[in-house]
Amino acid sequence: MKIAVNLAVSLVALGALLGGTASQATNIAELPLKAAVLAKPNLVYGIDDSGSMDWEILIGSSSGVMWWDGSTAWDAASGKPRFGGSGDRYTYLFPVGWIIAANPAGDAPGGGIYGSGETWYKVVPPTPQFAWLRSAAFNPQYYDPTITYKPWAPGYFDGSVKSFSDSPPAAAKIHPTEPGAPTLNLTQEWNSTNAGAKWTADGYRFFVDPGMKVPVGSRLNASSATSGACYGGTAQTLTVELTTAAGKECFASIPYYPATYWHAENCVVDGSACVLAPNGTTKLKRYEIKAGNTFPSGRNHAAELQNFANWFTYYRKRKLSLAGSMGEVLENLTGVRMGTMRFAQAAQATPPAITMFDADATAASSNRLRTLGDFYRLTPDQAATPTHKTMQVIGDQFNTNTGIVQYACQRNAMFVVTDGFANAPSGVTVPAYSQATYGAAAPYTTTPAGSLADLALAYYTR
Repeated sequence: MKIAVNLAVSLVALGALLGGTASQATNIAELPLKAAVLAKPNLVYGIDDSGSMDWEILIGSSSGVMWWDGSTAWDAASGKPRFGGSGDRYTYLFPVGWIIAANPAGDAPGGGIYGSGETWYKVVPPTPQFAWLRSAAFNPQYYDPTITYKPWAPGYFDGSVKSFSDSPPAAAKIHPTEPGAPTLNLTQEWNSTNAGAKWTADGYRFFVDPGMKVPVGSRLNASSATSGACYGGTAQTLTVELTTAAGKECFASIPYYPATYWHAENCVVDGSACVLAPNGTTKLKRYEIKAGNTFPSGRNHAAELQNFANWFTYYRKRKLSLAGSMGEVLENLTGVRMGTMRFAQAAQATPPAITMFDADATAASSNRLRTLGDFYRLTPDQAATPTHKTMQVIGDQFNTNTGIVQYACQRNAMFVVTDGFANAPSGVTVPAYSQATYGAAAPYTTTPAGSLADLALAYYTR
């Protein structure tokens, strides 16, 4: 898992001009890669496929998730989300099943990669108490009405080119490329009637901790329909709102309208349709995308609902946002050769050889669309984030993999694509190099030993 996380998915250029002595005699390029040389540059992407890429929350905290301490997830002293510490951590906003088959009813291709007993699998209740996590003003991973969400660009995977279209709001896939991925009807309330057997199934419930409010209509273990949330072993359907007591926690089936977001604007705080965010100053107004309502985007109901459906299917998770962003970048990219190395591959005892594809090749199976396929079929692993090891593997393959570098004058670069900071390196040795060659002046004068910057400068210099 991440020790800390940046506020947005980033493309970090960590090295360029990786080829031997030619790089030492060349100033840093001021021209685009394509324009600077005739030999097509090599771009290798290190792709973060760690477990955190599956999550639906990305805030300024350790791992970018919500840390609940029994009463709050906000640090009043810093005016920011709690960075970490004691309590449970929440990583998802939509309980739409699991990839794993721990329970037949909870088996959902494209769903969460963690089971109900996992530390990193908890879904935030869809209540006004947590409106801020369903607002782009605080959680930029969530739906933002100021953005128009488009379906992904075409990509090549599973043996053919796949094109993507608008996600049907009444049957929005939880993942656009996973075969057999279930759908969610965004246009109706999720409740005991509409959800059917999934209403109380593992993988489709929220989690409530001490201090969390549980609304009317929720089904969970309780003393009665009016008391004792998370007490005993008898399931009850609540007829009053309850607050979970200290020392109690449990899964809960909670009714909610999926196509809902909260927008930062002036409104009359009533604790239901308008709430005060935990920072104490921002007001958040609830928008349910239903016929007859107006929206801050100015779109009509049908257009707003379609935009939300596209976000849900194509951008809801960190890995989905990454794929959509790379589609925008790579769809029309020409004049380069590209390859990929996933973090999990780099962590293997014997990492696979990087295969390069010419962006301009005629066949989609060997051009930029093929590279896009590696992003589109990204399935995160319940593993750590070996960013240092990935850099080392890619850097070493520039020297040893004869399928990458073709010419002495060829430019070579690695891009590490990740949602946050790396885990502490293990078993990674920075190659010997002289920092004085390219790192003597600002901003490279302070380069901590063993850091990502140290690795990048080593491969750049060599």
